[in-house]
Amino acid sequence: MCLYYDEEKTKSFRKKYAGRKTVTAYKVYFFSTISGDEGLYSVCFGLDAQVKPGIIKSNRRTTRFGISTDRKGGFPEINRGIHIFLKKAEAKNFVNDSFSCYGGHEVIVKVTCYIKDLVGTNKTETKAVFTQIHLSKKEYRKATK
Repeated sequence: MCLYYDEEKTKSFRKKYAGRKTVTAYKVYFFSTISGDEGLYSVCFGLDAQVKPGIIKSNRRTTRFGISTDRKGGFPEINRGIHIFLKKAEAKNFVNDSFSCYGGHEVIVKVTCYIKDLVGTNKTETKAVFTQIHLSKKEYRKATK
């Protein structure tokens, strides 16, 4: 999943949440039911990237965004970072459009994102990219039942 960055919407998002430290969001993970590999995994990185409760850090080092990346429809594309949905309905649409397979299925997990870790949002403010997110033990347990 990539995100087409919108500078104005990202500024608007930061302004909207200026008085808060965090925002609740939704992340789609793959829940493996394969014996010995049970647990949550990144949809993009598969069984090479198991997810545990706590702070989950991305491979992106900074929230700064260089405009010199690929452009789609005039919007720069953000690939690296943790991609989340700001609305649960959008996460559900993504799961409905995705697939389930032998050995597991996709699950939607509620996560906490710190505003300071925001890289950018899209034009409709339904998706965002962060450098890190927090997955609580409670939400992890709910997702892995």
